[in-house]
Amino acid sequence: MSETPPMTDTASDSSERVAVRDLEQLRDLSERLARQARRSIDLVSRDLEPRIYDQNGFIDAVRALATRGRGVRIRLLVHSVEAVVAADHRLLELSRRLSSFIEIRKLGEEDGNFNEAFLIADGSGYIHRPQSDRVEGEACLYDRLRARELVRIFTELWDRSASDPNVRRLHI
Repeated sequence: MSETPPMTDTASDSSERVAVRDLEQLRDLSERLARQARRSIDLVSRDLEPRIYDQNGFIDAVRALATRGRGVRIRLLVHSVEAVVAADHRLLELSRRLSSFIEIRKLGEEDGNFNEAFLIADGSGYIHRPQSDRVEGEACLYDRLRARELVRIFTELWDRSASDPNVRRLHI
């Protein structure tokens, strides 16, 4: 039986698990994961937390991925679409402009008590926070086994989620 490697404070090796302890580290790791993505990003968050995901580096990385073209898929799941709209989140505007590649959905009613947050890049790297209202969690830039487990959870949530008219562009 293999033992889970201990977590470290920095990602010196791409397969090392990192303990996420503060907001700055969470921002840096989120941007790094988004930059390493070549095909997909799956993100579940309460409201696309602007202090993490509405930052220049993260937005630029998502834009670069989305404009790669064919085969790219960026799926964003939120509890509160209203909060995303009210915050005038740049990911919302980006999803409106690049709707073929970026989709935002609202968690299904049956998942209203889901309180985890995670970001998965290409089904291989991840950041997982067991409590979405806290920054503490773990990250690994390359751990296909754990990332696939999170993708499975994400896909189940996605399949029960719904599109929300508030995220679509209004053509007037």
